[in-house]
Amino acid sequence: HLERAVSLDPGFALPHDGLAEFYWYRAYFGLMPPREAFSAGLVHALRALELDNTRGETHAMLAQFHKTLEYNWAEVRREMTLALELDPNSPLVRMRHAVSYLMPHARLAEAVAELERALDIDPLSLFPRLWLGIVLLLARQHERAMEEGKRLLELDSEYGPAYFVLGNSYRYLGLPVDALAAQRKAVELSGGAPSMLGWLGLALGSSGQTGEARAILQRLHDSARTGYVPPTSFAWVYLGLGEVDCAFEWLSKAVDQCDQ
Repeated sequence: HLERAVSLDPGFALPHDGLAEFYWYRAYFGLMPPREAFSAGLVHALRALELDNTRGETHAMLAQFHKTLEYNWAEVRREMTLALELDPNSPLVRMRHAVSYLMPHARLAEAVAELERALDIDPLSLFPRLWLGIVLLLARQHERAMEEGKRLLELDSEYGPAYFVLGNSYRYLGLPVDALAAQRKAVELSGGAPSMLGWLGLALGSSGQTGEARAILQRLHDSARTGYVPPTSFAWVYLGLGEVDCAFEWLSKAVDQCDQ
């Protein structure tokens, strides 16, 4: 539909913005090779800004591509600054600023504040709350992350990523049974997505259930024969199994492929 909108009106910026975001999420969730998807999305983001340079959300999207494709932090900062000037009340701009600039620089307290501001603007938005949970995990505020996971389920009881946040929270809090139950639910609701399988494998391996963790590794290898599987999915399972050298081999592949 977005491509048809472009064909109907080549001078309309919004469908290009939509296609940029579409390719971003295709890459981020491991649904196609990231470098290919991010490159396609970058073209649409640039075209959208060529047609309308006033959209803060598109500038923030362009910043995300500069970050993922080339780690060009000067351009990320420039585009994010412009995005915040153009649309300071956009929860999407605030979220992208937190996730693609503040968080990678370990400015976690600022990222949390930015995501909380996004939620002040739009309290029912799922994705900023999901990212708030993830950043809280990175900040080792595991109980707060758990609460955000529960709030996500209050908003949508079938929201798979909420169980991902809960599963990791429970694992860090030393609750392996709850962690495994939550990660299994995340896999189920994702339709068996490789990205979620990797995290389940980590939880299984770290709780001593190595047989099932290795079965997940085999499942990922089988899937990789016919389609794209994020290298990080393999890395997480190897980390759970304590095979750190193998994990780093796959993380190196993730860097090469722009797997986020």
